[in-house]
Amino acid sequence: MSGRETHAKATTPRLMRLGAALALVLSACEPGEAPQPGRTEATAVEERTVALGTRTLVLDGFAGDVRVEVDPAATGVHVRLVRRALGATPGSARERLARVTVETGGDDELYQVVWRAYSPGGQMEPDDGLRADAVATVPPGTPVAVRTLRGGVAVDGPTGDLDIGVGTGEIVVGRAGARRLRLDTRAGDVTLAADGIPAGAAWTLETLAGNIDVALAAGANVDLDASTDAGRVVDRGLGAADPADGAETQRRVTLGRGGARLRAHTAAGTVTLGQATDIDGTEMGRVERR
Repeated sequence: MSGRETHAKATTPRLMRLGAALALVLSACEPGEAPQPGRTEATAVEERTVALGTRTLVLDGFAGDVRVEVDPAATGVHVRLVRRALGATPGSARERLARVTVETGGDDELYQVVWRAYSPGGQMEPDDGLRADAVATVPPGTPVAVRTLRGGVAVDGPTGDLDIGVGTGEIVVGRAGARRLRLDTRAGDVTLAADGIPAGAAWTLETLAGNIDVALAAGANVDLDASTDAGRVVDRGLGAADPADGAETQRRVTLGRGGARLRAHTAAGTVTLGQATDIDGTEMGRVERR
């Protein structure tokens, strides 16, 4: 840990979004907002820097927003965590903040950052005003896995293999270029923009309740399988022609020479396919905490 700071202040959440179609729900605390009656927030900032090598970075949290930024100048992985707790008074907020713990560990394959919330009796607590938000800066090509029960996840830039699993929350990935990519949320939208799909890549996008928006660069070589159980599959200029039977719930098409595989499925929602858009760090918003 390279630094820590703790303070308590009044807060009220608001939504930060990408835009109408490309949205990631990120709750933020802005200065000058009216305080929520009877609720104050205590926070603690923790930072860690580590040489990852070929290991996978694992961010595993019970609740909170996660952002991963790829920096070509980075020589190691830097993780900044903001632990948060709401309480009726500043004192109770600070007391509750101690229940949010952060642990790190690693082996030859993984480096893990794990945050949990515990009751005074030692049992894991539900997300009741407790959370931790994370921003990780990584070199290009870093394998990344994210697990969170509640919260949005945003990734900007060409990581290595990317595996994101969310219980409730939206996922936005910009400038993707991994060979292996899995984006999975039980409740939330999934938005993906790709600079290109490597030959032989395997990408899977899934949500049980939410829309999926896929933007691919012109000239992509990919075997595309898009489907929905309750909704429509819509082509926004990708050139995935309607199937002969006129079905609106599934489209399977080979773009270019094919070879890479992309599967997008939602149980309830719309799958939209289109050419590349400028989903990047300037539009995606940032998980910034004060």
